[in-house]
Amino acid sequence: MRRIYLAAFLILIGASLTDIIAQNLTDPTAVVRKAEEKLRGRTSSESTMRMTIVRPDWEREMEMKSWSYGDDHAMILITSPAREQGISYLKLYDNMWNWQPNIERVVKFPPSMMGQAWMGSDLTNDDLVRQSSLVNDFEHRFITITELNEEMNPDSGAEIEGYSHDDKGNLMSVPILSEEEKNKEPILFEGLECYVVELLPKEDANVVWSKVRMWIDKKDFIELKSEFYDEDGFLVNMIVGKDVKMIGGRKLPTRLEVSGAEGAKSMTVIEYLDIQFDTRIDKSFFTQQRMRRLK
Repeated sequence: MRRIYLAAFLILIGASLTDIIAQNLTDPTAVVRKAEEKLRGRTSSESTMRMTIVRPDWEREMEMKSWSYGDDHAMILITSPAREQGISYLKLYDNMWNWQPNIERVVKFPPSMMGQAWMGSDLTNDDLVRQSSLVNDFEHRFITITELNEEMNPDSGAEIEGYSHDDKGNLMSVPILSEEEKNKEPILFEGLECYVVELLPKEDANVVWSKVRMWIDKKDFIELKSEFYDEDGFLVNMIVGKDVKMIGGRKLPTRLEVSGAEGAKSMTVIEYLDIQFDTRIDKSFFTQQRMRRLK
């Protein structure tokens, strides 16, 4: 979601740990794919969630159910509060519809609405059903710790190579490291060693974001953090995964905090109450007729 969306390692049955690590060290696309598989399941998933919209002066809570099959089929049903109960959303490939039971009407979303906020939250309509595929619609590359450090400390290059300053401003000698040696230093997030993958949209992809960055735990392929940038290159939203625990037979963040670039004064919190993977639903489940009948 913005999307929240977070990448993680999935160890496939029959593959050795050594083979998986070797593959992912050289292939950022494989890292993102395994993270997405862990979140979605190999074929399908069903979940129950609570969403809390937090603003400086108010909070709003709702619960929902969701179903997905692969990358191209998804459905969401609002189950509470009462005034929104029964509202549902359907995604089929690049198309998205909304069912409004109060007026008994199905509305199709035009592409121009996919980047708009969903129900007053920090999520977009695209986040809701993940219209764009993080695997298929983007090119991927690893970000090094040197790049991250240079972005966070743009003036660090002013230091004389081989020298730095201590806390009192005194010049001191430091070892000169090659770029390869510098990049061997692990990238950590919340104490966990991560891959950082940058995603840039393919030329023919219909996506909302100009750039996405994902922090992916190397041990369990858990999506720990994602950053989403607008067409001007500004950071718009970020998603942080918390409360990592076993759910649905997998180790996943059960709490996602979606916030703007300015911090957490306003945020949207997604809590997974239950999730099941590789269920018996198939493509035939995802129809406008069923969207009207969901309970």
